Amino acid sequence: KDFSQIFAKVNQGKGTIGKLINDEQLYKSTVNITQSADKSLSAITTRLNEISDIIVNTTGSIKSIMTNVDSAVIDVRTLAYRIERGEGVLGSLIVDKKLADSIRTMIKNVAKISNDARIATSSFAENMEALKHNWLFKNYFEQRGYWSKAEYEKEIETKMEELKKQNENLDRKIKQLLELEKRLEKAREE
Repeated sequence: KDFSQIFAKVNQGKGTIGKLINDEQLYKSTVNITQSADKSLSAITTRLNEISDIIVNTTGSIKSIMTNVDSAVIDVRTLAYRIERGEGVLGSLIVDKKLADSIRTMIKNVAKISNDARIATSSFAENMEALKHNWLFKNYFEQRGYWSKAEYEKEIETKMEELKKQNENLDRKIKQLLELEKRLEKAREE
C-alpha cells in the first residue's frame, strides 16, 4: 500500500523523482547537460593527448640537449687540461710569465694612449673653437664655413622667419593695390 501511494505521487509529478520523471523540459535539460559534459570530456581528453605528445617530444629534445651539454663539458675539460699543460696561445700566456707580463704592459699602454688621444682631441676642439673667435683668424674660419652647425641652423631659421614676414607684408600690399585698382576702374566707369 505504501509503495502504491509513493508511485501514485511520482505519477502525479510530486516530489523530486516525480518532477524528474514527469517534467519533459527538465528531462531535455538533463540530456543536454549530459551531452555537453560528454563533449567537454572528449575535448579535455583530446587536449590531454596533445599535451602528452608535446611532453614526449620535449623529453626527446631534453635527452638530445643533455647529450650535447655532456659533450660540451668534455670539450671544455679537454681545453682546460691543454691550457694547464701550456699548449696553445692561452696555455703559453698562462705558463710563460714573461709573455703574460709583456701583454699586460701592451694593454696598459693601449689604454693610456686611448685616454691621451681622447684628452688631446678634446683640447684640440677647444683650441679650434677659440681660434674661430680670435680676431686674427675669425675671417679665415668665416670664409671656410667652420662655424658650428647649431649657429647656422639658428641663423637660417631667423632668416626664414624674416622672409615669411616679408612675404606676408608683400601679400598685404598686393591686396591693397588690387583694391585700389578696382576702385580706380570704378571711378573711370562713373
